[in-house]
This record gives sequence, structure tokens and C-alpha cells, in this order.
Amino acid sequence: MPSRSVPSLRALFRRLLFGAFFLPAALLVLVAGGGLAVFQKHQIEENQRLLAQSLASDTATYLDAAARRLVGLSKILSQSPWEQVIPHVETSWKDFGGFEALYILDPAGRLVFSTPHYVPFLEAQSFPGRDSSDKTRGVQVSLPFLSPRSGHLTVRLLRPIPAGGYVAGDLDLKGLEESLAALNNRTSSQKAFVVDRLGNPLAHPDPKVSRNQANLLFLKPLLRDARDKTTSIYEDKGVLMQGALAEVPPFRWKVMVYGPVRELYYPVVVISAVTLVAVLFLALMSSSLLGRVRRRIAEPLEYLIGEMRSAARDGEGGRESPGPAVTFKELADLVRYYTKMRALQKATSRRRIRQIHRSQAFQQAIYEMSTHPALIEGRILEAQEFICRVTAKTLEVSRALVWRLEGSRLVCLCGSGETEACAEEAPLDLSSQPDLIRREGRVLSRIFHVGDASAPSDPGSFPEAYMHPRGVKTLVLVPIRQDGGLFGYLMLEDGRAERKWEPDEMVFAAQAGELFTRSLIQADLHARTRELHNLAETLDKKVQKRTRELETLYTFSKEMGFVTDEETFASLVFSMLRRVLQVDVAGLSLEKNGTRCLYLLNTQPLAPEFRSEVLEQIFPGLHPGESQETSVVELAAPADPDRQGAICALHSVCRVPLMADRQVLGHLAVGRRNTQPFSREEWHFVSLMGRQIGESLHRLYSLLHAEEERLQDLLENLPQGVVLFDGAGSVRLSNKTGLAYLEDMGVADSALPDTGPLALQALLDRCDERLPLEISSSTGAVYEIHVRHLFSRKQPLHVLTIQDVTEERRVENQIRQQDRLAAVGQLAAGIAHDFNNLLMGIMMQAQVLQLKGVPPQVAHGLDTIVNQGQRAAHLIQQILDFSRESISRKGPLDLKPLVKETLKILERTIEENVSIRFQDDGSEYMVEADPTQIQQIVTNMALNARDAMPQGGTFRVGLERIEVSAPGQAPLEGMMPGRWIRISFQDTGTGIAKEHLPHVFEPFFTTKEVGKGTGLGLSQVYGIVKQHGGHVTVESSQGQGTLFTVYLPALRRPSEETTTSPADSVEDHGAVGEVVLLVEDEPQVLLITREILEALGYTVLTAANGREALEVLRSGGARVDALVTDMVMPDMGGRELIEAVRAQDPAFPIVVVTGYPLDRQAREMLRRGGIAWLAKPTTMGELAETLRAVMDQSAARPCNPPAVSLL
Repeated sequence: MPSRSVPSLRALFRRLLFGAFFLPAALLVLVAGGGLAVFQKHQIEENQRLLAQSLASDTATYLDAAARRLVGLSKILSQSPWEQVIPHVETSWKDFGGFEALYILDPAGRLVFSTPHYVPFLEAQSFPGRDSSDKTRGVQVSLPFLSPRSGHLTVRLLRPIPAGGYVAGDLDLKGLEESLAALNNRTSSQKAFVVDRLGNPLAHPDPKVSRNQANLLFLKPLLRDARDKTTSIYEDKGVLMQGALAEVPPFRWKVMVYGPVRELYYPVVVISAVTLVAVLFLALMSSSLLGRVRRRIAEPLEYLIGEMRSAARDGEGGRESPGPAVTFKELADLVRYYTKMRALQKATSRRRIRQIHRSQAFQQAIYEMSTHPALIEGRILEAQEFICRVTAKTLEVSRALVWRLEGSRLVCLCGSGETEACAEEAPLDLSSQPDLIRREGRVLSRIFHVGDASAPSDPGSFPEAYMHPRGVKTLVLVPIRQDGGLFGYLMLEDGRAERKWEPDEMVFAAQAGELFTRSLIQADLHARTRELHNLAETLDKKVQKRTRELETLYTFSKEMGFVTDEETFASLVFSMLRRVLQVDVAGLSLEKNGTRCLYLLNTQPLAPEFRSEVLEQIFPGLHPGESQETSVVELAAPADPDRQGAICALHSVCRVPLMADRQVLGHLAVGRRNTQPFSREEWHFVSLMGRQIGESLHRLYSLLHAEEERLQDLLENLPQGVVLFDGAGSVRLSNKTGLAYLEDMGVADSALPDTGPLALQALLDRCDERLPLEISSSTGAVYEIHVRHLFSRKQPLHVLTIQDVTEERRVENQIRQQDRLAAVGQLAAGIAHDFNNLLMGIMMQAQVLQLKGVPPQVAHGLDTIVNQGQRAAHLIQQILDFSRESISRKGPLDLKPLVKETLKILERTIEENVSIRFQDDGSEYMVEADPTQIQQIVTNMALNARDAMPQGGTFRVGLERIEVSAPGQAPLEGMMPGRWIRISFQDTGTGIAKEHLPHVFEPFFTTKEVGKGTGLGLSQVYGIVKQHGGHVTVESSQGQGTLFTVYLPALRRPSEETTTSPADSVEDHGAVGEVVLLVEDEPQVLLITREILEALGYTVLTAANGREALEVLRSGGARVDALVTDMVMPDMGGRELIEAVRAQDPAFPIVVVTGYPLDRQAREMLRRGGIAWLAKPTTMGELAETLRAVMDQSAARPCNPPAVSLL
């Protein structure tokens, strides 16, 4: 190695210590300390600025609060008289906080009021600083001055009053000084003062400065803009000071916070001092560390170099000269000596590398042998030969053989190497080596050498007898184990003498032996796997066959639900059998009620000459030709191409009984022509099939029996008669109703007659007709008869259905009668309308003549005409009631007298054995109702009670007032809270059956005998009650009477109505010059009505129908104040006319005079108001009163036009 100048170890350590440790650490400490000092300096300045801004904000808040109080006082003075406000200000001025005096000046600036009473100035012009430009909230602020009252520094605030004048106040700045004094006391290093925009002190820590008003603008910070965010350093009395400035926004005052630089920056000085001390500490620590490195590193390393030099010198024979190891140069010598030591280790490294390569080769060989397909797939001989070849090649031996131990001998199985002929190897006798043939315990690998002392001395024994003839110098035996015992040996032959076997070679040989063991295990595993596979295939076939059988049984049980006859059942059985079994003939014998039916299914026809023999084979003891109780039915089967020729005999027959509930229902048999007998599994399936068929037959017979019973029950309970007869007319099946109907029609025996409407041929001719045959019996009953064919495979049958329609025909007759009554009623209504027109003309003409003044004899005749006309009108009203064309006229009605009067009339008409009782609680029973309809309710209830008491009884009618305070307390659901009238109708009759109660209010429902009731009375009561907004209930039990309860809404009793005589009504309801349009299609009624209206003082315009009336209104010739019209007119009726008029004026007064009742739309128009209705014939007084009332009602409505014009 070339020599060069290198530094000593100690010098190098010194350089490294100072250059790599001390200098960077010192620089880091200086940078950190300097940065911390600069940060602390900026933090001090920022804190000083924030403190100044906080004081400025507090000062602004202090002044703003004073200004708000002054602004509030000015608003009060502008809204209220000053005389009322000044006394309050004088007594509460101290509540204004901070003000030591308040002033009020008039608009000219003269002092009006001051508190406390002290008048330093008399005019507003003399207020100091009044023209100052500093303003906030409209308040002017003066320059500071000393208050003559308190001697404190004060500013004056002036605020104009919006209504005129000024309000002013002296604000004491002592509070501001106290807040600054609190800061000065809290921090001794910093002070604060406040100046105005001119530099005059407002608050200062030194009271002399404030009192003397020494201007402070000479200070450097005060000469700059307060919006500047930096601090300033200046000199005050020889002391360096630092100050921060902030501005009070509203007044441009300035707040300054200042303090000595020495005290403010004391933390920065401390940080700098600490930094210098840290640098000195690093220098001392570096020096100490250098000494420790020298003692603990350099000196031991020098000692180590010397020892290594000594070791190297000893390895080279002592040729290395000694020398002191005091410099770092010896470290280079240490490297040289280390290189020499590495050369000594190379030999050992080469040997280890060879071992590693050999180990890798062993591992590769083991991998190839263990992953060979023959070993994995269990081909034992091929796998063992491959293992022998790879083992011999890897261990570099002459040959590798596998020997199997049989007793005390070894038999060669396979091998590899120089010769492959293992069959020529004779067995080896190991009796001289008992340790080698021990099967129990652990047998180790053995190595034999030629002339080995461990081998037997007898040359004819193993291994000498084996090794010498073959030239083997070294022999290795590796045991092969199987199932914990010794199977044989892997023999390795080597012709090289004195070969040394390494431990890893022996390990590889042992692993090769384990692979032989694995091959044996794998072969055994594959053999067992093949055996299991064969067993699984067998089981799978059996499972598939069993599954097919179970599926067949399940399908059979499922499809059984659709079977309705034995032939279909037999076909289903045979189809299920053919799914599983290969048979030529299948038979099903069914026995029921002493008869037997045999069903056959064969793949090929039975030979006629052998038919009896084949049937005897299937069912022994069966002779169908001789027994009349047995029938044979052959079913067609699909042709089987594999079976040719007729069936002559069966070689194998399987027959099982069909059992159910310990009873034999038949037999199932199958047969084959070939000689193959039925297996045990086939017998088992046929047995299962037989049990399933027996249970299915039993269930089927039970269902059929139950179905027959249900059918019979259905027939017996049908309301119609059902008769089943055959083609000869004999009745095969019938229910009791059918037989009774036939007997009523004259068919007494079980056969249809030869003549008459029920003759067989007459009935058969009507099978295709849809209309029924109607026959009346001698008892008056009416029957409808339908005839239909019933198609059967055995014989033709016919179904005869008979229905009693006597009651339907009676109801139809009643309905036709009601229709005729309705037609008569409609005709009566038309005649009544015409009569009303005639009567109206007659009666009004007589009344007009009465007004003109006639002799007494004539007047008497006119009275007679009017009275007879009223009687005729009443008769016409009865006709309208009969035709149900009347309209309900509701009004205030007292029920008590009406009910009592009606009951008195009924007492004279109802039988004497019926006692009528009436009871009430003495209250008022006012309702809004139609008296006629209420009378109808009482009458219908009384008549219904009479019919329910044929032997007599008591009929009680009660009236009672009830009050419902809440919906939940109502006796019936749906009743609203309020006052109600309860009318109860109770009888002691036969009562109503429970099943009839829900239907009593239905139209045409009645339980009375034919001809004694129509079923309309209670439905009419229900409709009237609902029309009046009421409710009706019924309570009854058979044999204990019935209670009907009617609830009607109560009405407050109206005030007494004044009655007027006809003459007074005509005079009191006369016209005052109004114009009336009269519309009537009957000329005589039009003429006489016009005369009456004119006699009443109205100006009358006339029209024959609605269209002419609209033309009169559109012409605009005269103002029309009211309309009197008929409803039924040609071209345009009254309803269309009213709609057209009301479209222009909804409040126009209209009177409808008609002989027809009003329909629903007309009633809806009446409810709108402003329309009155009069029924023909009417009297002059009714017409005058009604017309006057309608016109007055219309005039009372707001915004009512005086007339109608349709222009």
C-alpha cells in the first residue's frame, strides 16, 4: 500500500468535534436565540398597539354613550312641550351619568334652562367650541376646559333639537382619567394618555399636564397618522421611550400608550444573555467530549491495532516489525492485516459454498421426485424407478435398488444406475443381520465398506456375499417404512473405495427413503379411492333409482287429486309403473261392494288362445268368462318397438294386495315374458306402489262418499227442484223439493207422463230453448221449468230444474199495479193543474167583484163561489198527495197539539181493542216541519202498530225534549249537539224477528201476509224524518212488541204572529206605484190576475211565456219592479226566465204562481231568497201579501237596483 501523509487519530477527532459538532450547534443556538429575541420584540410592539386600540375603543364607547343620552333628550324635547319636560330633567339630571350640568337653549341660542342653576353663558354663541367640526350623532363637541364647579377637565356637548333650539351638557372627563389610572396602576412599565385632535391633553397620568393644558404635539408619535400600524421610539427627559398611537373614530381624539424602552425590552435582553450562555456551555461540553473520545475511543483503538498487528505478524512468521501505534496511520495497517486474515478464511468459504450447492441440488432433486406425476397419481412402480434414477444421479452412485423385506429375505423390486435388470437379482438372506430384519422399533440407515469390522466374518453372508461379486466398495442401506413398520430398503451401491459419506448426503438418502414411503401411501390411497369411487357409482345408481321411485310415488300422490273415476285412476297407476319397471303386462283389480273390475295394460296384444292362461297367471282364481260380477277393461298402451309378437305366457309375475285400514281393496300385478325375475328392489317398489294405491283408493272412496253426501245435501237444500231422468222418462234422482213440485203438478209416480206439458218428448223438445216452460198447478202455484241434456258415457240423462215463481209473479203484478197508479197519479196531476187554472180564474173573478161593491144577494153568491172553489182546491191537493206530487211546506210547528189531534182521529178509525195512550213531560215541542208529513208519520206508525196487534193491545206515543251537549253523549251516532225532540211509538204486538230488523226501512220489505201490506209505510217514515234532518231507530224482539224512536231538531218558540183579515191584508199590502211584469200562458188567468194587481194599485205588464217576458224587459219601455210568473209555459218556462233575470239582478223580487209542484232545481232557487211560491188557486189576499213581502225583502237588501233592464 503506498504511503501518504494522513492525520493522526486524535487530530482527526479534534477536527470532527469542532467542525461537525461545536460550530453547527453554536450557530443553531445563535440563530434560535436571535429569532426568539426578534419575535419577542414584535410581540411587545403588537401588544402595545392592541392596548392603545382597546383604550381608544373604550374612550369611543364612553363618549358615544353620553352622546346617545343627549340625543334622546333632544327627541323628547322635540315631541313634548318643554314646560312638561324641564321639571323632569331638573329632578333626574343626575341619572344622565357623566354630565355635571345640562342646558336648554331656544332657536335663537338664548339659554332657557340650566341645571344645576348656574349660568356661565347666556347665549349659545358663547359656548366654547360650538363651531367645532367634530361631530357624532349630530352632536358638537367643544375643546376641553376646566370646570368652574368641580375643577375637573370637561368638554361640552351640543345637540340641536329637531323642533328648534339646542340641548347641551358638560361631560366630566374624570371617568376617562380613572380608567387610564387603572391601567397605569395595573402595569408599571406602560402609561397612557388621551389628547384631542389639536394635541390638548384630555386625560394624562400627570394631573399637572391636564390642568395646564400643555400641548403635546411636540411628541414624535403624535405627529403621524394614527392609522399607521407601527410604534415609535422617542426621547423624553433623557429617557428613551416607545409609544403606540390609536385614534378615537368619532372625534379624532388620539390615545397613546408609552413606556421606557429599557423596561419594555427586558425579555429581549434576557433571551440574548441566555443565548450567549448556551454558546459558552457548548464550548465547554465540546472540550470535555474531546477528552472523553481520546480516553474511550482513540486509546482503545490504538491498542486494538497493536493486537491485530501482532496476530498478523504471527501468521506470517514474525516478519512484521513492531512499532508504536500512536497515530491514525495504523488504521490503514489494520486494513492490510485484515486482508491477510480474509485470505486465510477463503478455503473454508469454498468448502461451505460446495455444501450449499450440493444442498440446493438435493433440494431440487427432492422437489422433482415429490412432484412427479407418477407419485401423485399412485403409479407405484414408475414412481419408484424414477426415484431410484434421480437418487443415483444426485448422490453419484453406481446403482440404486429398492428391496422388499419378506421374512428374513430381501426381494428386489426396481432399480437404476449402470444396470436395469432387477429381475435377475436373487433374493438376499439377512439372517446374519438380525438388526436389519427387525420390523418393530426404529431401524437406522447403515453404511457397509469392504473389510468393515461391523460386517460378519463369514464371506458367504450379507453384505460380503453381495458386495464382492458386484465390485461394490461401499454399500448404504436406507430403511423404507410402511404403516409404522419396515417395508424394505433403498440400497445405494458405490464402486469407489473408501468413499466418505457426508451428513447431508445421508439426510438426502433418508429423504429419498421417505419418498418411497410416500409412494406406498399414495398407491394405497389411490387404491382405496378407486374402491370408494366404484362404491359411490353403485350407490349413485341405487340413489337415482330410488329417487326415480320416490318421484314416481310423489307424482302419483299429487296427480291423484285430479282423478275422478276408476278408469283414469288405473291409467295413472300404469303410467307410474312404466316409469320405473320394464313389464309386459300390468293388472289392477278393484273390489267394491261385492263387484270386481279388472284393468289390464299390455305392451303387445294378448294371444287369444292364451288369454285365459295369462289372466290366470296375473290373478289366480279369476275366470272372467264365468263370473258376472267381474268385468275386464283393457287399456291401450303406447307401442313398444323392443317387444314384438303377441303375449302368450309370463315367466315372472309380481303381485301385491291393495290394503287400507286392514281391508283388501284389490290387487296390483305386473309380469314379464323374459326369464329375468323381479329383483328385491323391484318387489319393494311394487309393494310401496301397492300401499300408496290402497291408501289413495281408500281416500278416493271416502271423498266420493263424502261428495255424494254433500251432493245429496245440496240437492235436498236447494230452493229449486232438481229431477234427473233417463231416456225412458224414469226418474233416476230427485230432491224432495222436486218430488213435491212434480206431485203438485200431477206427477205422482217416479216416471214422467206420456201426455201433457210434462211429457217426455215435450220436455226433450225444449232442451235447446233458453226460455223456461211455465206451468200453473191446480193449487194456483206457478212453476218455471228448465230442461238440459247431461252427457254421460254410459247412458243419456236429462236434468229437470223446477222453480216456484208464484211470489215473483205476485210482486210483478203489484209493481204493474203501482205503475198504473203512478200513471193515474200523473194524469191526476195534469188534470189538477188545469183545474187549478180554472179555479183560480173563478175565485179571483169573484173576489174582484166583491171589491167593486155588489148587492147583498150577489155578494152571498160570490162568497159561495169562493168557498166552493176553496173546497175544490182542497180536493185537488188530495189528488196531488195521492200522486205524490205535493211539496213540503216547512214552518214552525208545535208537535203536541198536532200529535194529539191526529191520535184523536185515529181513535175513531182503529179497532176498539187497540188502546192509544199519549204522554209528555209538559215542555215545548217546537220544530220546523210540514204538518201534513208529521201527520203521515203518526198515521203510518199507528197503522203499523195496529197490524202488529191483531188480538188487540196498547199503542203508546210519547214526546220528550232532550239536549245533547257533546257528540259523544248523543244517543245516536251522527246527532249534532243541541236540543232535540224525541217521539216514541211503542206497541205490545208480535214484534219483529232479529233477522228482519236491518231491513224494516227498505222499500217493499214486509213480513205481512199477501195483500195486507206494501212495505212502503216505514220507508215513507224514514224518508220524511231524513227530509226534516232527523233520525229514526227501531228496537224489537219477537213476541215482546216494538219501539220506534224519532229524533227531530228542536226549534225555539217564535213570537206571536199577527193575523189580519183578508180585507185588511188587501188594503195593507197595496202598491205604491210599482210596475209588475205578469207572465201566464192561460189567457183567462192572465186577465183576471192583471185586474187584481191593478186593483191593488200596481202597474201591470203582461207576457204569455218566458221569451215574451224577456223581450219586455229588454225593450226598456218601463221600469219593472217585480215579476209574477207561472212555472210551466210553452216556448220558455218560468225556471229559465228566473235564471235569466237573476243573472242580471240576484235580488230581483219574483213570485211564482203555479199549479204544479216545484222540482229540485226550483226548490234550490227558492232557498236563495227573494223568490216566493204560491200554489194555484190562490186568493187575492195571499197574492197581495206575498208580493208585498217579496218586494220589501228585496228593497231591504244593500245595493239593490230599483229595476231590471236586460239591455
